[in-house]
Amino acid sequence: MYSITVTLLFNFAFILLLQFSAAKECNRETLTQCIYEMEADLRLVTPDNELYNYLNSARNWRKNVQPTAFLVAQKTYDVQIGVKCLKKFKCPFTIKSGGNRFETDSFRGEPYYALDLSNLTKIEVYKKTMRAVIGAGASLSNVSNTLFYNNGFAVSGGILENSSFGGHVLSGGWSTSSRKYGLTSQNILEMTLVNADGEVLSVSPVEHKPLFFALRGAGQGNYGVVTDYSVRVFEAPTEVSVLKISYNFSDFKTAFEKWQTYANKFDESVTSLLIVSKTGIDLYSTINNEDKNMRIRLTNKVLSHFSIFGVKANIVNMNFNDMNNFFYKLFASFKIQSSKSNFVDKTLNYEQIEKLEHSLKSLFEKFPSAVNVNYEFGGKIESAFEDSAFIHTHHSYLFQLMVNEAIIDDSLLNETVANVVSTSGDSVNSGNGPQNPAKLEIEIGAREKVDTKDKVNTQEKVDVEYLKEKAQSSEESVRPGTVLVKKTIEVLDAENNVVKQKTVVVSEDAEKLFEELNENKQHSEKEKLVESTKNALKEFFDEISFMDSGHSYQCFGDDNIDISRFYGEYTSTLQRIKCIYDNENVFKHSHSIPLKCGHSHAYRLEL
Repeated sequence: MYSITVTLLFNFAFILLLQFSAAKECNRETLTQCIYEMEADLRLVTPDNELYNYLNSARNWRKNVQPTAFLVAQKTYDVQIGVKCLKKFKCPFTIKSGGNRFETDSFRGEPYYALDLSNLTKIEVYKKTMRAVIGAGASLSNVSNTLFYNNGFAVSGGILENSSFGGHVLSGGWSTSSRKYGLTSQNILEMTLVNADGEVLSVSPVEHKPLFFALRGAGQGNYGVVTDYSVRVFEAPTEVSVLKISYNFSDFKTAFEKWQTYANKFDESVTSLLIVSKTGIDLYSTINNEDKNMRIRLTNKVLSHFSIFGVKANIVNMNFNDMNNFFYKLFASFKIQSSKSNFVDKTLNYEQIEKLEHSLKSLFEKFPSAVNVNYEFGGKIESAFEDSAFIHTHHSYLFQLMVNEAIIDDSLLNETVANVVSTSGDSVNSGNGPQNPAKLEIEIGAREKVDTKDKVNTQEKVDVEYLKEKAQSSEESVRPGTVLVKKTIEVLDAENNVVKQKTVVVSEDAEKLFEELNENKQHSEKEKLVESTKNALKEFFDEISFMDSGHSYQCFGDDNIDISRFYGEYTSTLQRIKCIYDNENVFKHSHSIPLKCGHSHAYRLEL
């Protein structure tokens, strides 16, 4: 009775709050006030806070995302309030638990907020039922180490140590033990979810069955915010074998033919990875069998199949947790920036393998640090019965390409033109008499500033050519440390057409101005590199379309991809489930499941 009363009072208070502030806009002040009035321990972190850069880079493959602010939750209640406040003011937002999909183009350049779950890190183990409750923000390495050292347990899942458990599990969750224990999503027993109305739901095969189906494979930012997971655990093996066989790149055709012949056909105790780079090819196999003699026989079988004359082979025995940490470190060394993938379910002929070799060789010339990883499927991934949105269990392997954009050297990017020299040879900041910049050696892009006031957009542009002209002239005197700037101020309509314009000449602080302009230039150069990388990846996958099954892995998402590649024949079912649980499309971003509800007022799903 007490809990019902508290819930009613909570909902009544929030309805009153909505009525009093419905007309307010989405901004820092309104969100802060909303959070304060609901007494949530939800921290709003904006770019002027030093914590912002940490949140922006921690576990994030890309470093150039710029959300308007982070809303950092400490517990599930904070997530409830975050969703309610963001929904009330119609603030676009994304969910950040780990970083696998946290990319700069999630909102196509529009302002947005990031609901951050990185502090939801609880790990609770229940030995009698062999399950663990894990917070969405717990890193995979922390989950692995905590389960192993405190209880001798393990969970199937993970090769990216700093990826969050939540970001990993909702898209499937492959690991080097998946063929023996199944994907992480196949081991979920129950989930706690905050829905579009800010309500907490317990999602399981018994409660909210359609959501239980959808979240396991299509849950990333589509139906709500999952704050914790109850998952099946197992006793971690005290000894597993890790085998590495290294080939020269010139052996590609032989190595790849051997790989595809036995990918997903070995005993389920064996899980293999084929990693191809400019420097060569490495085959990694984990042999996870409790019977030592069987493990030795399986190791010899792998060796005999994959060995060719002159290759190097290494075998190391270690405990299960050390195996996880080994692969965490291996994948951390790849420095992933962009990624694209295809599932493969066919055997390539010699001519196709030759074409694949040629395409990889060409790509490695453009991106020397690029890495191709082939993940073996089969085993329990395929045989374990489960009814979920992860449609890819029947494929032979996943072909993934990871690229680290050739971004300009950081020492060059960090240069600014703040140290401008005057005509007399003094620094503009020296304070010695009238000054003008004597040289502007770096090409700088125009600064653009967009403000929204009374729903009117204004755009401010700096005339860089005018700055260069003044850099060569000493006709006008300006105050020390300043520079004359010609600016064009434009007023834009709703379609961003210029409706009013004026040009002014003002005096601005030289150091601040040049630093700002240089940052704009850096950002522009990075965006060009990101775009060129995406184009190169697209061209590559067009060249190897002969090995494309039509499906891709959501964990390595591409915001420009057709979502049917992630969800296949389940796409329409997932859309119907969204109509049931998020019919206002609160959880919307560039790669989310689109809301298509039609005219029906009710949906019945037999799952």
